[in-house]
Amino acid sequence: MSRRNIKVQAANLIKDALPDFEFLNTELDNTSNLDQFQTLSNDTKILKEILEIVKELKEENEQINQFNKNLHEQNKKLYIRFAQELVGLKNEIADLKMLLPNRVNMSSNRPKIVSKKLPQFPLTTLEKILDFEKSLKKDKEMQIELIDRFSRANNENLTQFIKENLKIIFGNDEVASKFSWKSSKDNISVEKFTIVDNLREACITYVYAAKENRIHEDVRHFFSTIKDRVRKRKSSNKPPTTIKTAKLDHDSDGSDSNGFAC
Repeated sequence: MSRRNIKVQAANLIKDALPDFEFLNTELDNTSNLDQFQTLSNDTKILKEILEIVKELKEENEQINQFNKNLHEQNKKLYIRFAQELVGLKNEIADLKMLLPNRVNMSSNRPKIVSKKLPQFPLTTLEKILDFEKSLKKDKEMQIELIDRFSRANNENLTQFIKENLKIIFGNDEVASKFSWKSSKDNISVEKFTIVDNLREACITYVYAAKENRIHEDVRHFFSTIKDRVRKRKSSNKPPTTIKTAKLDHDSDGSDSNGFAC
């Protein structure tokens, strides 16, 4: 309720409650009836009660105004804080946009490491891959050369980066189909391979926003896709199944050569 409305209602209540003093003065002049004084006393009490109500309403109105003021101040602080965080977020995005081209072009700007220990890629047999993994695990310089070799791939897309580099090692589909992320009865697990660990390091270093769980997922997908491709290829090259049927020599009378009726 507004302050103006409170004043108007209070004025009306007071007007209705006040006695007719002109009439009261006339009556007092004409009579000494004490009932008139009693009426005046009752009207005074009513007036006091009205004034108390007006006072309470005024205090409640002030409390409401103070609450609204505090709420406005809180909203103002929240708005300022939100605006500051938004500006900070925009600045971070701008910094990332500046960083991204540098990250993408990082591999092309670095001088190549002269490979002294890496074998000729791709590795086309199971024995060559296992021998390379065994040597790589023991040789830190070879690992540095391999990471540098991995870094030369197109690093604008993580999945493509991983696929291109795995093909450097596992260049033959038939051989690659013998590997998988987890070991099984027919496959060798690459989860603990130093080759994969070096690839992971190359991804994190040279591919923007590369995450380890995504790297593992793409490696897993690479080998499962090769298995499907090899399986389909074998299925398509399989000769059609033919059913051989015995050819019977029929005589002109409808019986076979042994004399039995057909």
